[in-house]
Amino acid sequence: MEKFWVMVYKDTNQVRAFFPGGGIDIADDDPNWKLYKDVPKYDYITKGKNYLYYNPDTKSYYKSNEGKFEDIRVKRDQLLKDSDYTQLPDSSYPSTQDAWKTYRQQLRDITKGVTDPDTITFPEEPK
Repeated sequence: MEKFWVMVYKDTNQVRAFFPGGGIDIADDDPNWKLYKDVPKYDYITKGKNYLYYNPDTKSYYKSNEGKFEDIRVKRDQLLKDSDYTQLPDSSYPSTQDAWKTYRQQLRDITKGVTDPDTITFPEEPK
């Protein structure tokens, strides 16, 4: 398994940067961040704000709830885009148009009143 170095903010363990293991020389005496060597590679980095954190005890990564909600919204938005055509007047799904409308409303409401993103279940597409 390819190993990397991960730089995290000392006060939160929020990931600041990844580096190929041994690929560069970094001083790890900065008071604001800590460098962990030989950690597993993490393949998914969110665009924009970083919601990724590192647990040095288990050598594993985790996302904040804010990051999980962001992932849910991104998936929801894509599912809505993918089903836009079902609501057009000349849709090839006129008999299930109401079911699609309900499905799309369930997607829009998926995070309403939810405080724990791990409890969210996406609705099934109509058949």
